[in-house]
Amino acid sequence: MKKLLGIIVLGLLLSGNAYAKEIILDKCYPSFRESFNSNQLNHYYYNIDTSKKIMNSVVNWKKKQENAPKVNIVQYNLKYIDNNFIEGFVAEKDGASTSIKIVVDLNDKTISYDGGLLITCE
Repeated sequence: MKKLLGIIVLGLLLSGNAYAKEIILDKCYPSFRESFNSNQLNHYYYNIDTSKKIMNSVVNWKKKQENAPKVNIVQYNLKYIDNNFIEGFVAEKDGASTSIKIVVDLNDKTISYDGGLLITCE
């Protein structure tokens, strides 16, 4: 009986991250553009870590923009995750969530922000 209980406990401990995954949405661009602009950008992608419930957007410009960093990284705290949609909020530097909501449609590979901005990824 102790062996069976030990096997069950060990199995539960090892299966804790079975559903955790990392999702990358690459070559992203805002809806007012027709496609990813490789002339201006090296990278624009979203990295979603479902186990840590965070998402990062990374924009890497080929040339540094005036009054902006060459690489811009924004972190998001995720509140809802399923196989189709993810909902979250932009994170402050201290990790607290702001009121700026984002919704990721994993089927369409789109990210919509409060205020109407729509990002599409290839």
